[in-house]
Amino acid sequence: MISEERNESQRQRVPERTCLGCRKREAQFRLVRLVLSEGAVKPQEDDRRTGRGAYIHPQEACLERLLRNRKSLRRAFRVEGGEVSVKALSDLLEEIRTRSGSDPRGENGEKKRTGGNKRVRL
Repeated sequence: MISEERNESQRQRVPERTCLGCRKREAQFRLVRLVLSEGAVKPQEDDRRTGRGAYIHPQEACLERLLRNRKSLRRAFRVEGGEVSVKALSDLLEEIRTRSGSDPRGENGEKKRTGGNKRVRL
């Protein structure tokens, strides 16, 4: 009995984070970390974990919800207002659509607009 209790307490716990899009808790390694850098929200590209970050599932539905609900971005990054660029998030959304087989192009073959260089007001 004692060895079972010890094994349970020694077992490492997997860190969990909440997705900004769907608000579900998930193992941290399954989410993409977002950072606010120079006024732009973008996926973290390196392993350094400096500064404030937020997490999101790398799924189209979660990214679309996040782009519609800017309040969660404002809360996550503790921004009082102003503008934050979401170009990198839009690019990530397009990449996910491409990988999942969903064509990011319109009926006439033109690239669908997914934010471009737009900045959103928080």
